[in-house]
Amino acid sequence: MNMHRLRVFGFVACLGILGGCTPGPVQPETPLKIACAKYCDHARTLQCAEGQPLPNGDSCEMFCEHVQSEGHDLKLACRTAAPSCAVMENCHFH
Repeated sequence: MNMHRLRVFGFVACLGILGGCTPGPVQPETPLKIACAKYCDHARTLQCAEGQPLPNGDSCEMFCEHVQSEGHDLKLACRTAAPSCAVMENCHFH
């Protein structure tokens, strides 16, 4: 077997081994994850800044889950139902 075929075989074997690994168990979606995803999707649909990643790179969903889990109410029901970014921004007053 020439060197090129040996390299190709080794590469394909590595891919087969790596591709055969199964990921760990999928974590179920929690009500918080679902609510944050819905809010962030809605914010992005309206093209609100709230739906965009933070300067540190955290996604809207990561921020939402963290803040909510720390006990700070983002008023997700209000924000998810908001018809505009301006209304969404005023949800913290409700």
